[in-house]
Amino acid sequence: EALREHFGFETISLVGYSYLGLMVALYSRDHPERVDRIVQIAPVPRRFGTAYPDDQTADLSTLSAEGRSAADAWQAAVDAATTATNPAQLCRVQGRFLAYLLVGNPANHTGIPDVCVYENEHYVNQVRHLEAHFGDIQNRDFPKDGFTQLSLPVLTIHGTLDRNAPYGGGLEWATTFANGRLITVAGAAHQVWLDDPSVLDDISLFLDGTWPVRAQGFGRQ
Repeated sequence: EALREHFGFETISLVGYSYLGLMVALYSRDHPERVDRIVQIAPVPRRFGTAYPDDQTADLSTLSAEGRSAADAWQAAVDAATTATNPAQLCRVQGRFLAYLLVGNPANHTGIPDVCVYENEHYVNQVRHLEAHFGDIQNRDFPKDGFTQLSLPVLTIHGTLDRNAPYGGGLEWATTFANGRLITVAGAAHQVWLDDPSVLDDISLFLDGTWPVRAQGFGRQ
């Protein structure tokens, strides 16, 4: 809201990826008169810990052989880590695992950038962030009624192999908003645009005021 005021915009459109998919929904709930439309990309659920059907979730068992090997190497590196362990080196072992975790097609793992040049991405710092930040969010329950009253257009994009935020959560968001629609990307994971770059065209079309053809509505509006 401070940014909107700073730039002098009367209304804005918002795009939120992962936990920010929840944040843009919360902002719209609190400031509905300020938001034209929302895009949620692989949003986290409204309430963490929600049980979704098996075909709406994905876990590490869905990783490729390369991904499972990277996961094993990461666990071994964590187990062997000491205060003398090079933080950037440990980060890169983790990064290789995350590269496979974040995509559905293992061939797309090379699209994940190396963030280990940033100290805040090093494991010890990342853990502190996650424990404080997600530790708080995961304990909250944002009532559904706060979102069902919104009438603005909402496009949710979610991959069926998302191991970070369950596909069921994206489906739930799309059916919660009165004017929500969902693009389901079969076989895509958390960074859905790497598995299907055409979602970027869908987003541009939506922000220009047109629903993408493959956006599924649920008949509430």
